Amino acid sequence: MAASDPALIQNAITAQASFFQSLLGRTVTQSTTITASMTDPGCANPGSSAFTGIRAMVICVGDPGWTVHNALNKQKIVMHETFHLVQFEMQWLGHPNQDAASAHWIDEGTAEYMGWRGVANLGLISFDAARACMVAQANAQASASQNLSTMETGAGFGIPGAYQLSMLGVDQLLASPGAGALMTYGTAISRGTAWPASFQSAFGTSTATFYAQYPAYRASLGAGADTCGT
Repeated sequence: MAASDPALIQNAITAQASFFQSLLGRTVTQSTTITASMTDPGCANPGSSAFTGIRAMVICVGDPGWTVHNALNKQKIVMHETFHLVQFEMQWLGHPNQDAASAHWIDEGTAEYMGWRGVANLGLISFDAARACMVAQANAQASASQNLSTMETGAGFGIPGAYQLSMLGVDQLLASPGAGALMTYGTAISRGTAWPASFQSAFGTSTATFYAQYPAYRASLGAGADTCGT
């Protein structure tokens, strides 16, 4: 673990909790355990950086999935995971069959979006520059024809570029209704509303319509420039 990691993790969580309150009108409220671990079994995968459950977050500080990253990306990772804490508190996440409850690309794409919004809020990067990084990384890792429609399940999400593609989709979804629509979506999921209906009510479009236009939208973003580092 780098000597700077504990302060970085604490500062990222504190800043993101405050940011959520101002942006979304709610934040992490439950007593939550944040662990920086080099031995947790959940960190066994060499690519692991962090994971979150109900009232718990583990940062895999000894894993290459964490140590390879610069300070910007480490803070984004922590801020991404902090949004998962909110999702669990809302009961947006944590269903026995999460694939049926909500689309995986929305679950992860919203956390990735909020991670980049969080570091932009701290002035570490502009959100436009962060989005350009996501475009460049998506273009490098995923085929031009890859659509979010095949990434609704956890298994379907396991492709190169999934996080970047999902973040771009969420950014487009929120362009009109704003970030508060995430709370509308998550609340509907927590009440047992089918996720396509939750999607329609929160974002003002059907999944079919959104998927149909997504490839053209992604192509319109161009090449992007990856200035985010690792």
